[in-house]
Formats: sequence, C-alpha cells, structure tokens
Amino acid sequence: MPYNEQILETIRIEAVVEKPRVTLIPKRHETDIGEARLEQRSFEKELKAKPDILTEYGKDLESGKKIKKIKKLLDKENK
Repeated sequence: MPYNEQILETIRIEAVVEKPRVTLIPKRHETDIGEARLEQRSFEKELKAKPDILTEYGKDLESGKKIKKIKKLLDKENK
C-alpha cells in the first residue's frame, strides 16, 4: 500500500522566556533571639493550654455534668 507523502514548509517557532516575578532576598535578617537548638525547643506551653470553651465550662466538665448547649456553641463558632 503506497503512502501519499506530503512535504510541509519549515515552521519557525519563536518564544520569549519570561523571568519569574519574585524578589530574592540575599539572607535572613538577624534577630536578637538567635537560633534555638533542637533540644531547647519546647511546645509545653501550647500543649498545656486549655481551649477557651473548656475554661468557660470547666467546673461543669470536671464534675461530669452534661453540657446540653455545647453543640450549638461549636456550630456558632464554626460559622
């Protein structure tokens, strides 16, 4: 089966390479605090902090009472 061969003209494609629109910062700013070593880093304060809703109803939660409106309060906060 013979193929019908077509010869196309040469197509020249030109493109312009755009530079990214970012600002490169040569180095970070120095702080007075310095850098903490890994063994000095601690999230103890954040882990021990109680959510506000627990402190507001803390006595009820500690005594084991049910909080009927807790779902409504949570839904209200999520809106």
